[in-house]
Amino acid sequence: MNKAALKTFQTQLRLLQEEKDALTPVQKKINAAIVRTLHATVLKDRKKSLPQLEDDIALSADNMLLVDIKADVDDGLLRFIEACGGTVVNAYPQYQAIRARIPITQVETIAARAGVRFIDKAQGYILHKQNASEGDVAHKAPTVRGLGYNGSGVKVGVLSDSVDHLADVQATGDLPANVTVLQDDPGNSGEGTAMLEIVYDLAPGAALYFATADMGMAGFANNIIALKDAGCKVIVDDVGYFAESPFQDDVISQAVNTVTDAGVLYFSSAANDGNLHSSHSGTYEGDFTDDGQGLHLFSPTSNGDKILQNPGAITLQWSDPLGASSNDYDLYVMDSSGGIIAKSDNAQTGDSDPYEQINVGYAGKNYVGYYVVVVKYSGSTRFLHLGAIRGVLNYATDGATKGHSTADKAFGVAAVSASNKTAAFAGTESVESYSSDGPRRVFYNPDGSAITPGDLLHTGGTVRQKPDITAADCVKTATPDFNPFCGTSAAAPHAAAIAAQLLSAKPGATMADIRSALTTTALPTPATWTDYGGKGIIMADAALNALGVGQTGSLTVTIQPAGAVSAGAQWNVDGGAWRASGATVTGLSAGSHVVAFKEVAGWTKPANQTVTVVTNQTATASGVYAAVVLNGILAVNITPTAAVDAGASFCLSVGGNSVCKSSGTVTIAAGTYNGWFTDVTGWTKPGDRTVTITADQTTTVSGTYSQVVTTGSLTVNLLPSQAVIAGGQWRLDGGAWRDSGFTLEGLAAGAHTVSFKPVSGWTTPGDQTVNIVANTLATVTGTYVAQAAAKGDYVLNAQAPYAWEDDSDATILSQVGDDSKAYPIQLGLGFTLYGQKYASAYVSTKGFLSFTEQSSNSNNVQLPNSLAPKALVAPWWDDLIVATGGAVSWKRVGTSPNAKLIVTWRKMRHFGSSTFAGDAAFQIVLYENSGVIKMQYQNTDMATWSQGAGATVGIQDADGTRGLQYGCNAAVLNAGQALTFTPGNAPLPGNVFLLLQGEGTGPHQ
Repeated sequence: MNKAALKTFQTQLRLLQEEKDALTPVQKKINAAIVRTLHATVLKDRKKSLPQLEDDIALSADNMLLVDIKADVDDGLLRFIEACGGTVVNAYPQYQAIRARIPITQVETIAARAGVRFIDKAQGYILHKQNASEGDVAHKAPTVRGLGYNGSGVKVGVLSDSVDHLADVQATGDLPANVTVLQDDPGNSGEGTAMLEIVYDLAPGAALYFATADMGMAGFANNIIALKDAGCKVIVDDVGYFAESPFQDDVISQAVNTVTDAGVLYFSSAANDGNLHSSHSGTYEGDFTDDGQGLHLFSPTSNGDKILQNPGAITLQWSDPLGASSNDYDLYVMDSSGGIIAKSDNAQTGDSDPYEQINVGYAGKNYVGYYVVVVKYSGSTRFLHLGAIRGVLNYATDGATKGHSTADKAFGVAAVSASNKTAAFAGTESVESYSSDGPRRVFYNPDGSAITPGDLLHTGGTVRQKPDITAADCVKTATPDFNPFCGTSAAAPHAAAIAAQLLSAKPGATMADIRSALTTTALPTPATWTDYGGKGIIMADAALNALGVGQTGSLTVTIQPAGAVSAGAQWNVDGGAWRASGATVTGLSAGSHVVAFKEVAGWTKPANQTVTVVTNQTATASGVYAAVVLNGILAVNITPTAAVDAGASFCLSVGGNSVCKSSGTVTIAAGTYNGWFTDVTGWTKPGDRTVTITADQTTTVSGTYSQVVTTGSLTVNLLPSQAVIAGGQWRLDGGAWRDSGFTLEGLAAGAHTVSFKPVSGWTTPGDQTVNIVANTLATVTGTYVAQAAAKGDYVLNAQAPYAWEDDSDATILSQVGDDSKAYPIQLGLGFTLYGQKYASAYVSTKGFLSFTEQSSNSNNVQLPNSLAPKALVAPWWDDLIVATGGAVSWKRVGTSPNAKLIVTWRKMRHFGSSTFAGDAAFQIVLYENSGVIKMQYQNTDMATWSQGAGATVGIQDADGTRGLQYGCNAAVLNAGQALTFTPGNAPLPGNVFLLLQGEGTGPHQ
C-alpha cells in the first residue's frame, strides 16, 4: 500500500488496538464484535472508534442472539443460561459445546461464570453446492448394476442441511418410501434430498439414512456418530463449517476418525473455494512475514491482498493448537485509501481458538477491490491459512481444502462436470475451477500435541494428500432448485454410491480394499495424485474388477524367434510377473491391458502392446524380437561450452569416414579407432586420442579447450573519498561513467584514455593514457583537489569535532506524543544565513528549524527545493514524533555578538513505528559571530528509519534556490558524529568536502 494509505490504516489500527487493550478479562472471553454491538448499539454507553466499521451480529427484534459457547458443560451452567433469559438449543459435554439463544445484554454475565471459556457467534457453515443423474452413466455404474450389485445390504447415511421436499421427490419415484431420518432441520434448502437422489440413482438397493449437520459443529459430530451407530457402512456429507481447523483434527474430524476406525467408508465434499491450477484460488497460505510494523507482507512490497472476486466470508487461522492459542492475530479489510471497513480482532489469551472471521457476501456486502490485511497483535510467528470463501485473491496459493474432508482416512471428493453427458468419462475432463485444492499441512495431533515440536512454520507438521478422488457434478435431480446440481456437494454422493455398489458386490471388503480399488483404477491411468483432483475420476466398473468380482477373460502370448526365447525372452501383463512364451493368464478383468516384453542382451525387444480381454474368452498376442549388431556408445564431453559454441568437436575415423560429435552420444560399432579434437580459431585444442568402443558399454571422451587470451583489465581508484561521495567518477575512451575501484575486463591490448567526471567544488584530474597488456591488470589513480568556497556559499565538514551541548536547563517546547508542531522562539541574537540576518525562528517537531516559516511539513525532499521550508536548517527532517521520555528544547548561551543558540531533539521516533519507543537524539548549534552551523548526533537509532534513512539533512536559503545537502533518504548519520556548515568567507576546518546543490537519492515517499 502507498504511504498515505499506510498512514491512514495505522492511525485507525491504533484506535482499534487501544479499544482492544481496554477489554476486561470477561470481555476477552467474548467475540469482539458481540462486545462492540452490545455497548455501541444496544446499551449505547460507548461510541464506535470507527463509525464506518461494519459488524455482522444478527440480533432479533428483542435483542436475542444465537451463540456457540465453549465451556465445561453441566446442569448448573445450563440452568444459569436459562435463568439469564436464554434458551439452550443443544449441549454436548463430550465436545465442551453449547448452542443457545441468549439476550445480548446477558452475554457478559454468562461469560463471567466459571467454566465458560469463550462465547462466539453461532458458527456458520456452507453447503458445497453450485446449484436420473448423468453421473450414473459417466461413472459406468449401470455396468456394475447389470451384474446385480446395486448397493443392497448396505446402509448409506447422508448429512446435509435438511430433507425439505422429501415427500415430493418420493412421490415422483426418484426416492424410495423408506428413507430413515434420524434428525432434520426443516426450512432449509433440502440439499440432503438431492444428495439422497444421487445415491439412489446409482445404488437403488441401498438403505438410505439422513441426519442434519445444521446444529453446530458439535451437533454435526454427534450425528456422524449416530449414523454409524444406526449401522451405516457408508456416510457422505457436503457441509463445511467456516471455523473447521486446517491444522488439527477438530470435533468434526475426530468424529470422522471414530467412524472410519470402526470400518465406515466416509466421503466428504472437498469444498468449492477454487484451485490454483485453474487460476481461481481464494486461498493464501504461508509463514507470517512481518513488515517491521506488525503487518503481514503478502509480497515484498504489499501489506494487502486485493480481493478480485467477492467472497462469502473471509477467515484467518494460524498454526496454534485449538483451545490453546496465545499468539494473537487479527483480520482486517481496508479500502484503497487505507480506511478500515471490517475487522475481526478477538483476543487469543491462551485458551482460545486461533481463528478470526469476517462475513462478506453472506452478510450482503461487496468487497471487490478492497484489501485483506493480517496484523500480529502479539506473540510469535506462525503459519497462516487465509480463506476468501468462494472468492478470488490477488496473492493466492493452493491448499484450499481443510477440515473433516481432509481427515486421514476420509475420502475428500473433487468435482468434474457430467452436464448432459451420455457417455463414460474418458479421463481427459478438467476438474471444476471452483473445486478446492490441496494439499493439507497439519501441525497438531487431535489432542493438541505438536507433530513437529519447535517447527510450526512451512517446514513443519505433516502433509496429507487431499483431495483423494474426483466424481461427477452438475447433474439433473428432481429436487426443487437442484436441477442442475453442481459443486462438490454433488460429487461426494456419486462416490459414496459407487462405494455402496462395491460393498454389495464384496461384503467382506475392507476399507483398504475399497480405497485401493477406487484409487488405483481412477482416470486418467496410471492414477497419479494431483492437488486439485486427487488420484483422478473414479470408475465403478474398473473398481469392481480391481476387487476381483467383475467380468474376466484370459490372455495367451507367444514369442519369436526361438533364439530370443532361448536367450531369455519373456512377457508380462500390466506390469505383473514375467511369463514364458505360450503361457496363459486367466482371471483378467474385461477391458484393455498392456503386454510388455523383457530386455534380452543382443536382441531388440518388441514394443508394448495393448490387448482387449473379452469376458469368458482368451485373447492372443505375439511379440517378435530382432537380433542386434554389437555396438557401443561414444559419449563426448567438451568444455567449456563457449568452445563448443565456437565449433569444437571430437571425431573418430570409422570405415574411412569421420564421425564427429560436439556433445552427447553416438552409437559406434565395437572396435579401436583414432580420434582427434577439431581446430577452433582462438582456442587451443586437447591432444589426439586412441579410443576403444566396447559392445553394450558407454565410452566417454572428455577434453578441455583453452582460450587464447588477447585482452587485459583496468582498475581506476579515485581520491580523496570526499570527492567520491561528491560524485567523482571515471570512464575509459569516452564510455560509461564508472565508480572508484571498478574493474573493466576484456579490454583490447594497447593504449586507452582515462578521463574524470567534473565535480562542483573540486578540481578535476587531467586525462591519463594507460597501456593495456594481454592477461594483465593495469591500475590508475585520479586525485581530485578541493576548491575554496565562494563568498556567500558554505563548506560542509562531515568529520567535525563532536561535543554534545548540555540541554538539562533548556526550555521545553514539545513533549511526548506531539506531532506536526512548530514553535516560535526569539533568538536574542542576530544569526546570518546565506547573507540574511534573523532574530527569530520556528522549531518543528519534524526535525528542522526555519527562520521564516511556522511549518510542520513531514514530506522531506532534496535541497535546495522550493517545496521545502525556507531559510531552513534541517539536522533530521522526516515524519517524526516525540516518543516517551522525549522533548524538543532550546537555549541561548553567552551574550551577543558572541552568543550561540542550541536546539535539541531528544528521544524522537518515526510516525510510522508501531509503539511510542524512540531513542534518536540530535541538536543544532548556531554560532552568532562566525555564522557557523553545527549539527551533531548523540543517538541515531530509529528502527527502519535509523541513521536518517528516510530523512533530509542540510540547509537552504530564504528563496529555496541555494542550499547544501549532506543526505536525502540515505543512512548517512552515525552516533557521535558532527557536521559543520561554514560560510565561504570563514576559515576552513580540517577534513572538508563540498556537496553539489540538490545532491541526494530521491524524494521521500
